[in-house]
Amino acid sequence: MSLRVFLSELKRRRVYRVAVVYAAVAFVIWQAADFALPALRLPDWVPTLVVVLTLIGFPIALVLAWAFDITPDGLKRTERVSHAAAAGTSRRGAIAVFVAGALLAFVAALVLLYPRHGPMLDRERVVVAVFENQTGDPSLDPVGRMAQDWITQGIARTGLVKVVPTLEALRSFQYVEAQAGALSAARGIRSFAEETGAAFVVWGSYYRQGEILRFQVQVSDASGRAARLVAALDPVDGAAEDPVGALEVLRQRVMGALASFLDSRLSGFGDEFASPPTYEAYLAFVRCVELYVAGEIAGSVEHCLRAHASDTTYVLPLLHAAVSYSVLGRPTQADSLLRIAARARDRLSRGERLWLDHWRAYVDGDHGEALRLAREGADLIGGQAWHYAVGDDAIYANRPQATLEASARIDPARGWVRGWVYYWDNLTKAYHMLGDHERELQQARRGRRQYPESQQALQYELRALAALGRVDQVRALLEESRRLPGTPYWYVRHSRDAAYELRVHGHRGAADEIIQRALDWLRARPPEETATTAHRGHLAFTLYGAERWQEAGEVFDSLAAEFPGDLDYTTGYPGVVAGRLGERETALRFDGALAAQDAPFLNGANTYWRARIAAVLGDRERAVELLRAAYAEGYKHGIHVHRDMDFESLYDYAPFLDLLRPKG
Repeated sequence: MSLRVFLSELKRRRVYRVAVVYAAVAFVIWQAADFALPALRLPDWVPTLVVVLTLIGFPIALVLAWAFDITPDGLKRTERVSHAAAAGTSRRGAIAVFVAGALLAFVAALVLLYPRHGPMLDRERVVVAVFENQTGDPSLDPVGRMAQDWITQGIARTGLVKVVPTLEALRSFQYVEAQAGALSAARGIRSFAEETGAAFVVWGSYYRQGEILRFQVQVSDASGRAARLVAALDPVDGAAEDPVGALEVLRQRVMGALASFLDSRLSGFGDEFASPPTYEAYLAFVRCVELYVAGEIAGSVEHCLRAHASDTTYVLPLLHAAVSYSVLGRPTQADSLLRIAARARDRLSRGERLWLDHWRAYVDGDHGEALRLAREGADLIGGQAWHYAVGDDAIYANRPQATLEASARIDPARGWVRGWVYYWDNLTKAYHMLGDHERELQQARRGRRQYPESQQALQYELRALAALGRVDQVRALLEESRRLPGTPYWYVRHSRDAAYELRVHGHRGAADEIIQRALDWLRARPPEETATTAHRGHLAFTLYGAERWQEAGEVFDSLAAEFPGDLDYTTGYPGVVAGRLGERETALRFDGALAAQDAPFLNGANTYWRARIAAVLGDRERAVELLRAAYAEGYKHGIHVHRDMDFESLYDYAPFLDLLRPKG
C-alpha cells in the first residue's frame, strides 16, 4: 500500500479522530487521577500507572479503529476502497495522528521522566556533610559533626554564598546515610544534594595514624545527573586528643576551594575568624544538636547550656537553648538567654544574627516583625527552616496566603521537614483561615498518607471534615483515633475540636452529641486515672464544652489550687464560668484581676480572656475592642478564635468578622 493510499485510509476510517480523542481523554484521566490523590487517599504511583495503561491501550485502540466501523446496524468491519479513490486525499490525517502521538508522548514524559531528575539545585548554595569516621573508634564520632559545623559556620559568616544550616544538614544527612550509605558513592552525594537543595556538597572522612587524626576533604558538584568531583584537598592533620585545632585549617582549605568556583572573596576570610571553641564545649554542643534533631527538645537544653558553660565565648549553644525554651513555652528563660547572646552579636554570622532577632521578636509577641525577619532569612539564606518560619509567623500575623506561598517552597518529603508533621498543621490552618475547606481536606489527607499513625495528622483531617459538616466521617475518624498510638486522651481532645468546629459551622446537634460521648468516656475511666492532673484537665475543658458550667467551675477551682500561677485556671476560666452562671459582678471582678496582670511575656493572653468575659456578658463592642487590643499586645492569630464558643454572640457581628478576616 502506497503512502497516499494509507493516508486516505486513515482519513476514511477516522483513525486520526480516534487518536486525537484518545490522547485528550488520556490527558484528562491522568489529571483527574493526580487531582484525586488527596481526596481519595490514592497512592502516589496511581497517575504513573494510569499513563502506562493508557500507552498500552493506544495501539489497541488504533487497530480497532482501522478494522471496524460503528454503524446503525452495529459494529462492522471496514470495507476496502480502490487505490484510485485515494488520489485526492490530503495530509491532514497524518498531521492529526502525529499531533495526537506527540501529545501522548509528552504526557508520558511528564509523568514518567520528570520525577527522576529530582528537584532543582541552587548553584549558589553549599551543604556540608558529617565527616565519616574511619578510625574504628566510636568515641571519635563527634569529630565528624564538629568538622561539619565549623566549616558551615565559616561559610555562613562570610555572607557571600548560601549554606545549609547545621541542623537542617544534619537531619538530611542522617536520612541519606540510612538510605544510601556513605556519601563516598556518587548516588549518596546526589541524594544529599537533592535533600537540601544545594548544588555543591563538601564531604570527607578522617583516619587515625598513631596520635594524629588525618582529615581528607572533597567538594562535589551535584547539579548534573550524577555528582562530579570538583576539588580534592590536601590532607589536614590534628591531634587525636584535641582535634579542634585542625578544624580552622580545614575550614580555610574548604573556603579556598569554594572560592575557585563560587566567589573569589571567600578565600579572603582567614585570620580574622574567631577561634574554634574548646573540645569539651564542642562535644556538649554536638550532643545538644543530636537531641534537638531527634525531637528531644527538653533534653537538648541541658547540653547546650553545658557547652556554653565550658566555653563562655561560644555563643551558638545559647541561641539553640533559647529557641528550645521558646518552643517549650518558657519565654522567660528564652528571653534571658537571648539577652546574653545579644552581647556577643559581633561574633555571630549573618544567619545567626537574623535567627537571634527573629526569636527576639517572637518572644516579644511582635509577629509582624518576626515575619519580616523570617522572610529576610528565606531570601538571603534560603532553606526549608526559614521558609517554614515564614509560614509559621504568617499564621500568627493573620496572613495565611503568605503561609501557602512559603509552604509551596518546601517539599514535605525531603530534607529538614521530613518527619515534621507540623508542616501540614500550618498548611491546613492557612486554608482553614481562608475558608477553603475542600483544599484543606485534600492537604490534610496528603499529610495523613505521610503520617498514617499520627494523632496530630488525624486532627488536621478531622477539623476539615467538621468544617465541611461531614458528620458521619467525623464520627468514623473519632473512632479511628482510639486505635492509633498515643495517649487515650487524644480521643477527648479530638472530640472537643470536632465539636467546636461543627458548632461554629451550624451543626449544633452533632456537636452536642460528640462532646457528650467524650464526657461519658472520661467518666468511665478507672479510678487510678481520674485522680491524675491530665484527666482532671480534660474533664474540666470537656464539661465546659458540654455547657456544664457549675461542674466545670468546680474542677477548674481544684486545678487553680494545684497550679496557683496558671492564668487560665486561676482567673480566665473562673471569669467566663461566672459570666455563664449570670454572676456578673464576680465575672467583672475577674476581669479587673486580668487587667491588673503585669507579668512579662503575657503577649495579650490576659486581654484575650477579658474579651471572652465581655462576650459572655453580652457586651459585643467591648469584646471586639479587647480582642483587638490582645492582638496588638502580641496574641497569636490562628483558627481557635473563630470557633471559641465564648464568642458565639459575635459570630454574626461585622466588626468581629472583619477583625478575623485574613490580611494577606
